[in-house]
Amino acid sequence: SEMIYIKSNVSSNYHLHNMIGQKIISGQINEGDNELNLRQYSDGIYFIKFIKNNRVYTKKIILNK
Repeated sequence: SEMIYIKSNVSSNYHLHNMIGQKIISGQINEGDNELNLRQYSDGIYFIKFIKNNRVYTKKIILNK
């Protein structure tokens, strides 16, 4: 899918990185439901890092359109 749906209990910053560690995009998610459109990016594996109060949570994303 080209869209990522993120449901969060808190607001936090995020960074999306490709497989070789390059930062692709950054932004902020809000408490509640969020959408992130990845239409412009190539198929592959990405990592999204959520950062809040010096804590980092990382999830792997497999983009396959």
